[in-house]
Amino acid sequence: MQKNLPDKEFFIGKPLPGMEHYVIDVYINSGGNAHMFRAYSSALNNYMACKIIPKANLPINKLGQDAWFIEPQKANSLRNHMVVKCNHHLLWKDDTKGIDCFVLCYEYVKGENLAEYIKNNKKEISIEFILDFLKSVLELLIEMKGKGIKHEDMHSRNILIESPNEFQIKPKTAFRVTDFGVWPTSGDFWITDDYEQLAITLKELLECVNYSSDGITSKEKFIFNFLDKQFKRHLVEHDPIRDPIARQPELLYKKLDNLDKEFTRLEKNTLSIKLVSPFDGLSCEQISEDSTLKALYSDKFLGLEYIQHLNNLMLTGPRGCGKSTVFKSLSLRHRVLVDDDKPENVKYIGIYYNCNSDLYFAFPRYRLPDDNAAYELPLYYITATLLIEVLDTIKIWAMRHFEKIFLEVEQRVSKMLWEVLEITPPQQPNANSFMTIIAWLANERKNVAGKYRLSNIPDYNKDKTFFNP
Repeated sequence: MQKNLPDKEFFIGKPLPGMEHYVIDVYINSGGNAHMFRAYSSALNNYMACKIIPKANLPINKLGQDAWFIEPQKANSLRNHMVVKCNHHLLWKDDTKGIDCFVLCYEYVKGENLAEYIKNNKKEISIEFILDFLKSVLELLIEMKGKGIKHEDMHSRNILIESPNEFQIKPKTAFRVTDFGVWPTSGDFWITDDYEQLAITLKELLECVNYSSDGITSKEKFIFNFLDKQFKRHLVEHDPIRDPIARQPELLYKKLDNLDKEFTRLEKNTLSIKLVSPFDGLSCEQISEDSTLKALYSDKFLGLEYIQHLNNLMLTGPRGCGKSTVFKSLSLRHRVLVDDDKPENVKYIGIYYNCNSDLYFAFPRYRLPDDNAAYELPLYYITATLLIEVLDTIKIWAMRHFEKIFLEVEQRVSKMLWEVLEITPPQQPNANSFMTIIAWLANERKNVAGKYRLSNIPDYNKDKTFFNP
């Protein structure tokens, strides 16, 4: 609830007292007890964020000291890049206008707060984005714990997403934390515990993820379930006896960092079964476990080496003899699952695509469309599908064998892919990543299938644009 706040229009266009080369030029927002503005110095070509607080709203502690002034000092004692530093403080007094305020001057961060970002980019928030956010905050909490500092106002409106530098070779999502430890001057947010506020923000982010989307992978679902069912409980638990990693940011960070390995381990355990004899499976179609297929069929096929040297091949044989399995065994994804993917043995990136189980259901009872613009839809659908499989497979394989190199080049390669595809990337900090491209392509698959269903409707609006290769 706002109280004692002066008219914000009074400050627009006025210089800061004692720092006249800085002039208030933009109103940003208001909290319960303060206004936030941007000030610009033409002499220094620099911006500052100015928080203007009426003196009547400033809390005083029991010792009579200015508690609000101690807290910015705590923020400045932290070295983590997330913390927005407080650089100046000054008084703003004008008795004729009833102005008696204190001004805190912060580093200006170009971007938007997380609450606004969630509202404006709900469909763009991915599991990768959420993990980056959690790891960034936990790194900050590690330093805060070591220095005995609490934020006490770490809700989504006080977390900023800095606009990426377009000239960086490897731009990375930059999360910033502001209003550090001065919650009484910011508003009346009722939860002040840092971990509980992080749990609330995590809930807001997870609600943006479409769990049933075609574009979400099994690994992303695994991470989503972990964050939703387990990690949130770690954040809200206070008792270290009930939960040994509660309030332990180092252990919480390690838990997130090990998710890739945990998923790989569970996936392998799920695939490990034992057969008494090869005849336990009546046909290849009834054996879903990759290592079993490899042991019984795939590498036993006499013409396997011959197939690898051909561009186009039609393989015939009775149902259940392993035709599809032969091709599936050549895919890099299959080789990863059966631990046959050592870099020295991988001569090509094999991709297995089953039209019967995918293309048929996307274009059921296909017939030539009446609209010529719709002719390319199946081709576009297949192209998007194969690109998804290629990117996902490369990332899985590269993270197993070349993790450091892959993480160094992923953003640069992703940026090149957007350019090659002639697609404007979504306006989000982690746009230059394989997972963001995959999510975009998966959404395109869904859109294309929907457009095909409309293409043969006589009254369909022909002005709607199909993909133009």
